[in-house]
Amino acid sequence: MRHELFKRVPFIRLLGSLLTGIMLGRSCPVPIPLAMGVLGLLCILYTTLVVVHTRAPHMDKDRVWIGSIGLLTLTAVGYVRVIQQAPMHYRNHLIHYAPQVVAYSGSVVACRTHGSYTYLVLSLQKVKLGEAWQRVQGKVAVWVAAHKGLPPAYQYGDQLTIQGSLHPIEGRKNPYTFDYTAFARARGLTHQGFARFAHVHKNGYAPVSRVIATTHRLRSFLAKRLTAPLQGPAEKGIALALLLGIREELPTTVVTSFSAAGTLHILAVSGLHVGILYTILLLLLRLVGARHHRRRWLQAIVLFPTLWLYALLTALSPSVVRATTMLSLFTLAKLLYQRYSLWNGLAATAYIGLLLRPLWIAQVGFQLSYLALIGIAGLYPMLVKKVSPRSWLGKKLWQMTAASMAVQLTTLPLSLYYFHYLPTYFLLGNWVCVPLASCIVALGLTTCLTVTIPYLGTAVGTLFDYLLQATYGYVKVLEALPYSKLGPVWWSSIGLGLVYAMVTGSVFFFRIKKLRYLSFSTAAALLFALTTCRRWWTQAQQQVMILYCLPQQAAMACIERSHALIFSERDIPPAVYARQVAPSMHARGIHRVTHHTLTHPEKVSEKPPYIIWKGLKIMLWKKKSIVFLGHGCHIPPRLASPWQVDMLVLISYPPCGLAPYLTQLHPRLVIISPSLLPWQRKRVQAVLTQAVIPWHDLQQHGGRIVDGRSRRACPSADKKNALPPDQTPPP
Repeated sequence: MRHELFKRVPFIRLLGSLLTGIMLGRSCPVPIPLAMGVLGLLCILYTTLVVVHTRAPHMDKDRVWIGSIGLLTLTAVGYVRVIQQAPMHYRNHLIHYAPQVVAYSGSVVACRTHGSYTYLVLSLQKVKLGEAWQRVQGKVAVWVAAHKGLPPAYQYGDQLTIQGSLHPIEGRKNPYTFDYTAFARARGLTHQGFARFAHVHKNGYAPVSRVIATTHRLRSFLAKRLTAPLQGPAEKGIALALLLGIREELPTTVVTSFSAAGTLHILAVSGLHVGILYTILLLLLRLVGARHHRRRWLQAIVLFPTLWLYALLTALSPSVVRATTMLSLFTLAKLLYQRYSLWNGLAATAYIGLLLRPLWIAQVGFQLSYLALIGIAGLYPMLVKKVSPRSWLGKKLWQMTAASMAVQLTTLPLSLYYFHYLPTYFLLGNWVCVPLASCIVALGLTTCLTVTIPYLGTAVGTLFDYLLQATYGYVKVLEALPYSKLGPVWWSSIGLGLVYAMVTGSVFFFRIKKLRYLSFSTAAALLFALTTCRRWWTQAQQQVMILYCLPQQAAMACIERSHALIFSERDIPPAVYARQVAPSMHARGIHRVTHHTLTHPEKVSEKPPYIIWKGLKIMLWKKKSIVFLGHGCHIPPRLASPWQVDMLVLISYPPCGLAPYLTQLHPRLVIISPSLLPWQRKRVQAVLTQAVIPWHDLQQHGGRIVDGRSRRACPSADKKNALPPDQTPPP
């Protein structure tokens, strides 16, 4: 049975070998000459075996070896393709010159506005090193400040020269937060720059690709026609995101509402939208009589360029490229009167996409897109047969329900792993929003064609606007329902693998009726339960301290079991708290949070858990002495004998310098706050290095987790040294 499956779906074996090579290349890279040499030897060996077997076809025993060498060669191809994406292997790449750059020039390949800033992605052509220009390759992200209160306007293909330096893209600043470095590297970005409008000079227009430049102009033209009859910003943002993949105009409230309703996938141009466009085109071709077998060429001539033009208009996102490739293969199979296997087409598109862009494997959209299609191909036929409604409406509703359930079963574990929330009413949302999305696509195309026609364009545009308002209104109703989102849910990569093992074993058991699949699923469920119980037990016993790097301030969370005591220099804005602090609270299972500010303790109703002694704020936590040295500390204390503290948090630079405090306080670890100026941080680092005192700069190294039970990261002081010699313990 296994051999028959591989004969019917040969691309699965090829895709498996390529994926193995890609994963090995990401985890265990080697120098590119060595990898290329191994690939060359494998190619020579495989070619030799094929030639020998062709001349001696009776040697059937060698066929297994030939196939194994061929798959191993594909593994090496995937390995080499990943290594080739690493910039360090190119002598003229930016990473070899970035520290010396004083100016750089390149062409704009992406552009969007963020508040008062304009975000650009430049494809570099040359950089200035001192007085000379050097040809380089690579892409950088650039933030251009507002000019006269408005973000600067640029477009694809603009040739820019920018005065300024480039810095490596910083990773995550705090534990459990979004890793922007990995996100940027998957898109080929290694450095970023910040510039004022006066330092940006436009030299002309030189796009990297004339084809993409033409599609960008067409995209802008269609966007203007599409949004001309629309009134509100929410409706304009939904229309642009749903039809053209332009998400820059989407308000945050719209994204939040669609996410809570479980219909956020509608706003991301994907295979759903390509399928809707394909269905509309087929219906139009049938109306003109293109259904006959003699007119299959007409279908191919119309469908191929239209689908790929739409893919170009949506910036060639992985999900759109996958769907367009699959539908192109399906159309080609119909044209040649060949049978088309959905599984083989799915594997073929993944193989082609990863062969050309191996870094797509790290993109969440790529992973969710293929998981959704795996659910439709594998689970939907099994689910749709379980219920047979009699009415036409009942059949359609059950088909949509089965499709939604199939997609959710395969994508939900990964969605929870990345986004941590479960939309409760996703079935209610998809029942209504998916049919409405089909109508919106059809009306949007009609609006683009008829917007300039008197009366007809007004009528179609008004209907289009009402349909968008109805869709958004329904989504907001679902969001307002109680328990519209469940979570947060956090699990590790091991837990994610065990969940998919459970789902896979259960599907095979219900499909093939073999007891071994049930045993496999049960074993995975037991292991998942054990790992979950172990995580709960660990959280029930946890005593950790988390240091946060926040904008212009430091924060500290003392966590014991499910309670967190957070200290910050000032009030933490809600948006900053949600992005930088809340993820660690959710991941650690914190249910109660108490927040204290060091500069305004009177704002908190509870008594501060620290004492103020000679301008120093002193706190005892788990036999550890923590001293906050900040505003109000003008004269260092004079003690009868030096006091050894576990942690000194430097909030502001003392007027008399840091050295007098170090003679009285012997800290085992010094935390340098981001609120200090750059020159102050350098001076503090020099003093601490000379005094051989361990230090941690939050701005430079990011947040840190300190185990409350460990004596290595922050050794516990003796009880007699927990407080200054002339200070009694607080109650």
